[in-house]
Amino acid sequence: MNKKLVVLDIECYPNYFLIALKGLESSKLITFECYGEHSALTKDERKSLRNVMNAYTTFGFNSNNYDMPVLVYALSGATCSELHTLTNSIIQDRLPYWMAYRNLGLDQPTFDHFDIAEPSPAVMISLKNYGTRVGSKKLWDLPFDPHVPVTRDEADILKDYCENDLDVTIDLYEAIADRIDLRISMGEQYGLDLRSKSDAQIAEAVISSELQKVGVIAKKPELPSTYKALYTAPGFIHFETEQLSALVEQVETIPFSLQANGSVKMPTELANKKIVIGSTTYKMGIGGLHSQEKSLSVVSNETHVMRNADFTSYYPFIILNLELYPKHLGRKFLDVYLRIVYTRLKAKVSGNKLVADSLKITINGSFGKFGSKYSKLYSPDLLLATTITGQLSLLMLIEQFGSRVISANTDDILLHYKREETPCITAVVDWWENITQYRMEYKPYKSYQHRD
Repeated sequence: MNKKLVVLDIECYPNYFLIALKGLESSKLITFECYGEHSALTKDERKSLRNVMNAYTTFGFNSNNYDMPVLVYALSGATCSELHTLTNSIIQDRLPYWMAYRNLGLDQPTFDHFDIAEPSPAVMISLKNYGTRVGSKKLWDLPFDPHVPVTRDEADILKDYCENDLDVTIDLYEAIADRIDLRISMGEQYGLDLRSKSDAQIAEAVISSELQKVGVIAKKPELPSTYKALYTAPGFIHFETEQLSALVEQVETIPFSLQANGSVKMPTELANKKIVIGSTTYKMGIGGLHSQEKSLSVVSNETHVMRNADFTSYYPFIILNLELYPKHLGRKFLDVYLRIVYTRLKAKVSGNKLVADSLKITINGSFGKFGSKYSKLYSPDLLLATTITGQLSLLMLIEQFGSRVISANTDDILLHYKREETPCITAVVDWWENITQYRMEYKPYKSYQHRD
């Protein structure tokens, strides 16, 4: 990304249209606007706007979904009224951006542009909410109803409002610049533009690209709405108590159905089941096992130690050890996945943070796509086998430790025990690692305070 960075934003009313751009280095504001229901950008203005878009690397917030289709439509000579109609279709009717291009007969743009909404570390929150999190100096709600024509004076106020939104977008960009830089580095490695993608979207793009290199063209599988997934526990899953042995039998006999969005639904009898071990209660979920502690305060002292046991690449190694793969992609998926996981671990050990972090995004992001029916990686069977095996494996360890486990969450447990018990604790973990072939890392805790 050698060109200078410019942020853009659009305001659209029935009789007023504004495109505002601001440079990160110069802070210079450039605007293109038209006033009047039937007015449009002039031919010279459209030429100037196109020159700006070609000269700079631009970015925005949710801009791939909204700003870019509207901008391209404006470049075609659309009027304020026509641009407002498109705006309503995208924002109110949730018209997908690709359908907007198709419906209007527009070519998707080739400008050097990226969108920072997906790379930002939250899900489905507004730019204003991000502004509060990154400490923007001023937050400003839209001053006028976007469905009502504005006066000339109100249009001038909208220009100030739009510039403030540009400043907030710049604040957010600067807060996540490391994420964008990482995506640029990954894109150079894989020959992909990953700047606008979330972690999960990166995972799908990278794995699909790597599969293509070994002759597999990844396509979305089509599963019927009546599809049922069944779980079979691997041979090493074994419990000593009747409660947990019965749990395995129950999990293996209950079919898991799919929700309307394609995600796996946790059967009610399992979702409501309380598993009590020692003084702690646990509940299973599609995402992982969770303890149910409340108002808990524990500290390490002269007699007791507290350690967090975190499972190294837990879900990835469940996938690899059990040789799980999306059926529609075949076993070559495992070759690609194995190479990514071990390359990441090697980079982590050697201190190559850039490679380790980039591949961590791919590994962790892929798991969300296994449960998305819109993804080429969609595989509810794989997701179910991974998460349920992970929870049962975790419960095997918790069963041995009993009340020494004070908290558990998906892929880690928090232990609190007498200092003289350390050799026994280590021996149990060694036993568990040998049986499951999973590995753990420890972190000491001084204090654990859990409000609710």
